[in-house]
Amino acid sequence: MIKCIVFSEFSIWEALSISRELLTGQRKFLLRYTYFISVIIFLYCISQRFRLVNFQK
Repeated sequence: MIKCIVFSEFSIWEALSISRELLTGQRKFLLRYTYFISVIIFLYCISQRFRLVNFQK
């Protein structure tokens, strides 16, 4: 459980860093779009890591 929490926090920081890098180069009308993409990437990373944990069990 501790490893899952650490991985989830790490993926949250990954999504934040990716969104910040995208937002700096985008215009204001694309802010919501890039945020939506970052959320999708965040959920995808979590699903992949949960699959790895379930596969190891």
